[in-house]
Amino acid sequence: MSLISHSGLLRRFARNQRGNTAAFFAVGSLALFGAVGGAVDYSRGNSAQTRATAAADAAALAGVQAVKAYLSAPSNLSADAKLSKARDAGQDAAKKHFLVATADIKPLKNLTVDPKVVIASQGVTSTVSFSGEVPMSIGAMLGKSTFQIKNTVIANGGGGQYLDVHVVMDHSASMGVGATLTDINAMLADPGMFPLGGYGCAFACHVGQEGGYIYNSDDYAKTKGYTLRIDVLKSAVQSMLALADGTKINASQYQFSLYAFANRLTVMKTATTDYAGLNSALSGLRLTQTDGGTNFGYVLGTEVAGKIPAVSGTGSSATDRKTVVVLVTDGVENSLDRYHADGSYTVTDPSKVVDWTSDKFWGHYLDANFTVFPSWTYTAFNGSTATAAPYNDGDFKVQALNPAICDKLKSKGATVAVLYVIPSAPGSGYTGMYSEIFNYITTEIQAGANSTLARCASDPTLFAKANSPAEITTALKTLFETFAGGKARLTK
Repeated sequence: MSLISHSGLLRRFARNQRGNTAAFFAVGSLALFGAVGGAVDYSRGNSAQTRATAAADAAALAGVQAVKAYLSAPSNLSADAKLSKARDAGQDAAKKHFLVATADIKPLKNLTVDPKVVIASQGVTSTVSFSGEVPMSIGAMLGKSTFQIKNTVIANGGGGQYLDVHVVMDHSASMGVGATLTDINAMLADPGMFPLGGYGCAFACHVGQEGGYIYNSDDYAKTKGYTLRIDVLKSAVQSMLALADGTKINASQYQFSLYAFANRLTVMKTATTDYAGLNSALSGLRLTQTDGGTNFGYVLGTEVAGKIPAVSGTGSSATDRKTVVVLVTDGVENSLDRYHADGSYTVTDPSKVVDWTSDKFWGHYLDANFTVFPSWTYTAFNGSTATAAPYNDGDFKVQALNPAICDKLKSKGATVAVLYVIPSAPGSGYTGMYSEIFNYITTEIQAGANSTLARCASDPTLFAKANSPAEITTALKTLFETFAGGKARLTK
């Protein structure tokens, strides 16, 4: 064959190959177009599904909150009628919330929503089911005209557990500090706070009479209009009780015991569902009238541990209550030793705890149950690592709470919640030892609270810290909602 003949065959083959390539390209382009278009359709449909599900989540939570708000509002309706109205209010709130939240989802069509609310002894359940369609552009060319979306979400309001709540309130001398810096500075400038010495005091911790001397105390502070930490604690607990009373599913759901403590536990009210009686007991809360220091180890590890049930219930009924311990404290523990007639601080009788009584001359009294918390390493809230040791001024010691003590409560199945009432910085009137103690509290106890007080709590969500009166009240109510399950939460 000649070279010319070979050249012709090659040209014809090339022409045939170009035709095949065009055909292959056309078919490939169609497939690629369909794939890309389908991906776009799918992305639009998936986006609509995600946004509608988020709207349903919020709607289910809104339904629970609407029910709880209705139940807590005053009403002259019968119990059954109020439950029925509350259910309707929850379903209506869920539907409205969902429709508003999905109104701008384009191009969602034929959207339907079906909210249902169930109120039972174990709480509120809000279910939101929805379905809808997203038109498909390319999909319609391939026989699929719509992308179907649907989902069902469930939120529970909890609040249905039966609880045995033990509120343990710090009423030691340090809770007599002014509630705000304004209160502290006013008290420091008032010589009537400590008439024997003729100078002010940021603490209203003096008992009324000591060895024949008359002292002004928290009663005087009240007459002058000073707000103390103990006053804020009292009002915060009252707000928590009001929340419990207003959101309970039935009259016997939440049972409370009230205690105050310094180096001893004082029982203010034994287990009851009588909210009026609880508030009446709280109205008498005041600073300790003995000077024996503050003892977390003995109070929590021995006295409170001895008063809670050996085994916590499940919370399923009034006879099977779940145990909860709520600790409200400024987190400062201190020892005091007996002041002897000869002026020495030598401990001669460590066999028992000696409480102060008004016939004794002013002095420090021995708490033989005080146990020094060894030095501890902690990671502060700012992330830094440090080691702290108790403040030691001879016989007088100041330290943080040892979180191991709380294990004695947890071992019985108790849920432990902790509100850390952060001590305010003092005004300019303190010097010497008191200034050193405040500095120690700020730099050691407060900085390391996440490894002491926070670890006492059963869960990070059950630890709160607060400073101002409003923060303290809000934090305690939030803790209640958390351990009572009162906060609506998504379960599906």
